[in-house]
Amino acid sequence: MSSVYAEGGNYRIELDEGIARCVVWRRPDVDGQTGAAWAKEKISHFKALARGPARALVFDLRQAPPVTGPKTQEALGQMLESFERARRPVAVLVGDHAVQKLQLQRVVTDCCPNVGVVFTDEAAAVRHAR
Repeated sequence: MSSVYAEGGNYRIELDEGIARCVVWRRPDVDGQTGAAWAKEKISHFKALARGPARALVFDLRQAPPVTGPKTQEALGQMLESFERARRPVAVLVGDHAVQKLQLQRVVTDCCPNVGVVFTDEAAAVRHAR
């Protein structure tokens, strides 16, 4: 049974049997600075999850903006680094946008190369996290 760990302006984090799942969605009514601020907000949540209750992470970005700016990419990297340091698996789930996939593959390669994998298939992402 999953429980809500945290919620913000464009995201929701749930925990289910030690697997954290963070879903991020697009908010066309807010500007890029606000979106980047929400990304930074998640950094502290990810650090706490990686230190404690989460043994793995599914980071679902399929509904997120398909292209991110440098501030958001930096924040994404910091989020993922916390799981790399804790040596806990990360499955980054992206949509069918080529730019999104390329950006996230670079972030994963740079920030969590030992534990992170980018997926387009939800079932494969969940298997990686288990």
